[in-house]
Amino acid sequence: MAEEKRYKTEPFKCWQEAKQLRLKFYNDYTRAHEVGGIRVAGSGASFFALPIGLGWDVQFLTGETYGASVSSRPEFSLECMEEVERRGYARDICSYMRNYWGSAMLNKFIHADGRVEDGFPKPDLIFSVHICCGHANWYRHVNEIEGGDIPMYFYDLPCMTLAEGTVNKRRVDYVTAQMLEAIPWMEKITGRTWDLEKFVEAAQNESETSKLWAEICMLQKAIPAPMEEKTAYSFQGLTALRAQSKECVDFMRVLLDEIKDRVERGIAASEHERFRVITDSNPPWSGLELFRYMDRNYGVISLGSIYTFGLHAAWEYDENGMLVPVKSLRELGVPMRTREEAVRAYTEFKLKFLQLFFLLDPIAKSQIMVKMAKQWNADAAIIHLNRGCEGSALGQKENRLALIEAGIPVMTYEGNVGDDRDFDLARTKEKMDSFFEGQGLRKLTK
Repeated sequence: MAEEKRYKTEPFKCWQEAKQLRLKFYNDYTRAHEVGGIRVAGSGASFFALPIGLGWDVQFLTGETYGASVSSRPEFSLECMEEVERRGYARDICSYMRNYWGSAMLNKFIHADGRVEDGFPKPDLIFSVHICCGHANWYRHVNEIEGGDIPMYFYDLPCMTLAEGTVNKRRVDYVTAQMLEAIPWMEKITGRTWDLEKFVEAAQNESETSKLWAEICMLQKAIPAPMEEKTAYSFQGLTALRAQSKECVDFMRVLLDEIKDRVERGIAASEHERFRVITDSNPPWSGLELFRYMDRNYGVISLGSIYTFGLHAAWEYDENGMLVPVKSLRELGVPMRTREEAVRAYTEFKLKFLQLFFLLDPIAKSQIMVKMAKQWNADAAIIHLNRGCEGSALGQKENRLALIEAGIPVMTYEGNVGDDRDFDLARTKEKMDSFFEGQGLRKLTK
């Protein structure tokens, strides 16, 4: 038997910094009232640079991120799920939403370090995008749980598709108008004056965070890959919590430099890398052991996904039809001198985030996944048939067929992003055994 190739690996130097930053972002929200700040709740896809026009002490709790935090602690998640079901809600609705609701119903809060404490921090206002059928009802019900006195503003997004090649004026006009209407509403609700300079700085920071994260993801093309997807989830989570902050921008620059250094020195995420896969959407958070299982048993490295790469990053096609990061607002030099100019520039940038396509357009999602598999030198794809999110599950079987037609082998498995009861870890490992052995892989020698 030929000797298996081994790559050099090492821990990320900035890992502890990332953990501390995540903890800070959670603490900023829970302790906002101690410094006279404002708590804002809403979907992680929301245009959160806009409320920062009210002040840098506006803090956010993004619903999906919090739902995932609960999901990663199965015992607490089960407690939350059972409380929601006890009150008559069905098990087939969004599992992130059920985790969030259950936490609020129980009046318990999970911190970034995994501590569960009494007292769910009530938001002062709700500002959320309505990107799927659940979002508005999600936060309307949060309002009911918290007493029904939280001011709410919801806005809609058009059905976007990268397949059409561009973000058109009609769509930008539609969202921009809603953002401009939100500003006087926020001023009236909070009694504060919305400041253009604060908004522009927040919008520019968010676009810079997005660009840096996309550049980090581009480096995953390297062989061996410098980072595996399980690690990427942790870094990416910071962009969901506070992409508009200078702290997030600074950290992403540190991370980008470190990953560039890893690529230059040949430092790998897996010492055994011999087979590369992409995934499609959020994983079952209680089952992240799958990534270790693939690596340690077969030398399979998961590079990323349309979810990991695109949840908080903007992309476009270059002249050769390849996916490339969109330049930041500062690099583009877009005029942001007036409220209308600034809001429009920010809106146009946000409408290029890949999250819109994997939730709303399965045809575009298929196109992007095929391009990703080829651009990132993937040997196969793994699709999580996610019972916990109807949006990310939209068109998954069509995605599978498109990948197979492009010559990319596909494995599927059933699970749930937030409800551990719908995921069978042992069975999924058996499916992986069969799939990887079918690709000619044998378990690594110990």
